[in-house]
Amino acid sequence: MYKTKQFFLSILIMGLFTLSCSKEDIYLSFNEFQTFSISETLTTDNSDERINKTESFCFTDSKLQSGKVTQVIPHFNHTTECPSSISYAADITVIGCIVEKAVYTLNSDGYATSCNLEESGLSRHYQFTYTNGYLSSIYEEVNGNKFFTMELSYEKGNLIKTKEHIHNNEYVCNFVSTPEKNVGKLPLHYLTELYPFHFHKMAMYAGILGKAPNHLIQQVTIEHNTTDSVSYTYQFSNEYITNCNIKITNDVATSFRSLHFNYE
Repeated sequence: MYKTKQFFLSILIMGLFTLSCSKEDIYLSFNEFQTFSISETLTTDNSDERINKTESFCFTDSKLQSGKVTQVIPHFNHTTECPSSISYAADITVIGCIVEKAVYTLNSDGYATSCNLEESGLSRHYQFTYTNGYLSSIYEEVNGNKFFTMELSYEKGNLIKTKEHIHNNEYVCNFVSTPEKNVGKLPLHYLTELYPFHFHKMAMYAGILGKAPNHLIQQVTIEHNTTDSVSYTYQFSNEYITNCNIKITNDVATSFRSLHFNYE
């Protein structure tokens, strides 16, 4: 009788353990869908002008294959499209419009340690370092000259601070995270629009620039600056982000970014 009780108790414990451990596993990362896209509308409080932009990314077996940006400015009836492709070999190569060519060298963890990038006639060289799998520093040269550095700090897997140096000036941004988890493992660094992540959009969605922060970003402020801030609010479906409203405030104007996320 004792052995029977012990057996059933063991089964119960194993069941509870499996249930608790599988909670995180039921969520797919954004790259496990065939297509992931973000539709964005940008407006300002002192202008009727509106910009609509859609960024789409296609995946096969969780590997990014291609991306495309479509931007529409209704006021000028103007539409632009910018496709990008990515190839996987010893190094990873991205070919696109804004970034004409970028070649990334990876470490044993599959993260980029360096990148040579051609853009608008400029040659940019990057070096990346990581701490516990999270991107912790960026070094940039433009045409052979040091141009920019960034240090990134994390706490419990959440981005809490960036420190940027450019033209002998230092800028420190502080980040506050939401209670909600980043269940889709979205590359939140790119969504902040901080320099120079727009050059490395494909690399971030390919997952080669470190692990995604654990929780979503709620607010960004700049040290010693009381006028500039960015705030984020979210809507969810089954704990995945479906919408993100971003309010960008400075001493000139307030602008708004409205993002819709689609997973297929």
